[in-house]
Amino acid sequence: TDSALIIDAMDILHGDLVDAFCIVSSDSDFTRLATRLRESGLFVMGVGEKKTPEAFVKACERFIYVENLDA
Repeated sequence: TDSALIIDAMDILHGDLVDAFCIVSSDSDFTRLATRLRESGLFVMGVGEKKTPEAFVKACERFIYVENLDA
């Protein structure tokens, strides 16, 4: 579930083992997570569909639309 993934991400954040996250989703539920990760100084890349809410896109440092990826 989304909440389980968010909890896992926060556990990883507090482990100080990574300096970047890639969130592959078009779900606005991950907007606050992306914001929190960036507030902690991590690079956040998002990947999702064009239907992704603008708030989530802007919360990521970089966002790639899957429709723009080559097959």
